[in-house]
Amino acid sequence: MSLSFDYEQLRVIYEMGKLVRASLDLDTTLATIASAAGQLTGAALTAILLLDDDGALEFRACSGPLAVAVGQRVPANAGLVGRALEERSAVLISDLLAEPGRARPDLDKLSGVRSYIAAPLIWRGERLGVVTVGATTPGALGPLHAALVEELAEQAATAVGHARAYTREQTRRIETEALNEALAERTDQLERAHRQLLQNEKLSAIGQLASGIAHELNTPLGVILSNLSVLDQYARGLMDLGTVARQAVTQLRAGMPQATIADDLAVAAQGADLDYVLNDLPQLTAESIASVDRMASIVRSVAVFARQNSGTFSSVNIQEALESAITLVWSGLKQHADVVREFSALPAVYGQVPELVEVFVHVLLNAGQALSDSGRITIRTTYEAGEVVISITDTGSGIAAEQLSRIFDPFFTTRDPGQGMGMGLSVCHGIVTQHHGTIEVSSTPGSGTTVTVRLPAAASDGQLVASE
Repeated sequence: MSLSFDYEQLRVIYEMGKLVRASLDLDTTLATIASAAGQLTGAALTAILLLDDDGALEFRACSGPLAVAVGQRVPANAGLVGRALEERSAVLISDLLAEPGRARPDLDKLSGVRSYIAAPLIWRGERLGVVTVGATTPGALGPLHAALVEELAEQAATAVGHARAYTREQTRRIETEALNEALAERTDQLERAHRQLLQNEKLSAIGQLASGIAHELNTPLGVILSNLSVLDQYARGLMDLGTVARQAVTQLRAGMPQATIADDLAVAAQGADLDYVLNDLPQLTAESIASVDRMASIVRSVAVFARQNSGTFSSVNIQEALESAITLVWSGLKQHADVVREFSALPAVYGQVPELVEVFVHVLLNAGQALSDSGRITIRTTYEAGEVVISITDTGSGIAAEQLSRIFDPFFTTRDPGQGMGMGLSVCHGIVTQHHGTIEVSSTPGSGTTVTVRLPAAASDGQLVASE
């Protein structure tokens, strides 16, 4: 039998479709659909029941005497609603009282329902609930009403499906935001921990260098203090000579005999040891200036090494960075290492001076510790195919092959406990990588080790910066 809806019925169904597409308020939408079901069928009561997480059907929207049932639950696998869900199609009952196996006879008695329709809510193959309508007169509902209820059930299923999809999306969004916040916090914690590890490694290196730097400062400081003591003595003699010279001027103007004045000046000059002082003063001042320059160089190198990472790159003269590193480690090297410089004319590189100095300090410290009583450390720079190449070779004990593969691993060290955290070469690798370069270690046990750092030149045309 072919069923067709009249204009008003089609209009109501159309309006329900618009509401479902436009609204995210599920309870309001279900209540409106339940009301429309009553309007289209002339039923005394309507209800929409949805499956909950426990598999039971919960009354979510009701009209008529069943309004008090909102929130109550019925079994999903029993009664007429269970039959509609099982068959996935509308169930039409002409006289409910004659129908056995009802799920809630108490509600039927309360409502006075005789004619009854139950249509399942199916969304993309999933059973979501049931729409029911009931009339108090037997036979009041027929196939056309069942078709209308099925249409409204489709609208209700769509509303529930959209609402659940929206809820899931909102839940995912909230969970994603929470995960992103947790990830950001964790990342920030890891970055802080990483920065602290790097700073600890730098402090560890400074600790190793501290006594040597103090010794290197004491040597020129001792020269300056000694020279100042001698200069103090010279100054006293010259002051006495100056006093006699001033008196001589007065005496000459007063007409005193020149021979007497000359004798007084000669005695004063001899007392000040003038010939020796005039000969020694240039050497004293030159030694003092050289000592001051040495101290200033050490202080500058320490300041460069200890400077916090600003994150700003600029043009870097590699030879100057190497000299700063050599200055910092010199006290630990000069007693047992012959340091050979083989510097070539180089272009500048683009980077951070403190970071590159730190790389060379770590490598030189390792090279010095690899030597036993004596040896040689050769620092060689070349320019090859757009790269500045720095190689530092020692004649020390070398590194075993099984250890060489782990040389850049954080916390890996071949030193005795308490002699380092094993972060030095790992830090070097991170810094060189940040500068878009590479660092490699080659070694032969018993013959020595070579660390090679390659950094891209700052000048793309390869123009060389003359070494001084």
